[in-house]
This record gives sequence, structure tokens and C-alpha cells, in this order.
Amino acid sequence: MKNYNVSELSNRQLNIQRRNSYNFVLASLMLNIIMLSFATIYLNQQQDIVLPVLVIASILSTLPGLLKLREIKQELRTRTQRVI
Repeated sequence: MKNYNVSELSNRQLNIQRRNSYNFVLASLMLNIIMLSFATIYLNQQQDIVLPVLVIASILSTLPGLLKLREIKQELRTRTQRVI
């Protein structure tokens, strides 16, 4: 898949990318919550070591999606301000 710069995409493509980024962020957050809940339930003795690592991994796995979403939203905002 070819990566396009955000400024090169049309408004329709940006809206599709924004929707996909929202879906990615929401899905990764849901999976991270499920993962952390299973870790707290089943790893009773090793929680002190495993939970901080899983929390950091959850944040780091969601961060690229959030950054992409922020970039897309900024581009859409600048385009709408140019029109107004």
C-alpha cells in the first residue's frame, strides 16, 4: 500500500482515512482493555511485573493511530478554514 501525504489526499479520502483511524483507535483500545482485564484476573502473583509492561505496551500500540488521526483532523480543519 502506498503511503500518501495527508495534504495530497482529497476531502473524501481524508474522511475515509479519519473514519478508519477512529476505528483502529477504538478497536485497539477495546483489545487493550480486554488484555489488561485478563491479565489482572489470571496473573495474580505476577501482576506487579506484568501490568506496568502491558499498560506501556497498550499506550505505545495506540499512539500511532492517535497521531495519524490528529494529523488528518488538522488537515481537514485547515481546509475548512480556507473555504470559510
